[in-house]
Amino acid sequence: MARTVVIALAVWLAVGLVQTSPVGVALASSMAMATVAAIVDVQTHRLPDVLVVATALPAVVAGAVSGALDDVVLGAVVFVAPVLAVHLVSPAAMGFGDVKFAAALGGAVGLLDPLCALLALCVASGATAVVGLCRRTGSLPFGPGLVFGAAAAIMAAAVFPGYLSEGRLPWR
Repeated sequence: MARTVVIALAVWLAVGLVQTSPVGVALASSMAMATVAAIVDVQTHRLPDVLVVATALPAVVAGAVSGALDDVVLGAVVFVAPVLAVHLVSPAAMGFGDVKFAAALGGAVGLLDPLCALLALCVASGATAVVGLCRRTGSLPFGPGLVFGAAAAIMAAAVFPGYLSEGRLPWR
């Protein structure tokens, strides 16, 4: 596990080093911590609060510094609302650690575009469902799917900046 954590941290921190903006560094830092949290979730089916806070903190600081704290909050709300609803309906189906982790990742994604949090949640849910179907298991950690969805949304926002929030379609 230690080697996997070191590799994940190195990749995300390398991405952060090539960024010149505080938002890029914050995203890379948040995703590095989120990747570590997802690895822990796979092994223990728990998301430690320390790693959830470490995921959220860079996004909150960058949002406050860049004046985009409202985007961070909106991204967190968009990402966490459906996850919280599932947790409230069936706590056995979705743990509260997943709810907190979704809020942290939603804040990070919200730095780029708050509506990308919705894309992240769709990708996370779909990817986790596909893995569950392939593994034919009823119990599956949701943390890795949340990280995958957030990474996909970050890439989409980087490739197609402003398309979701401005209502533009990339193929037009």
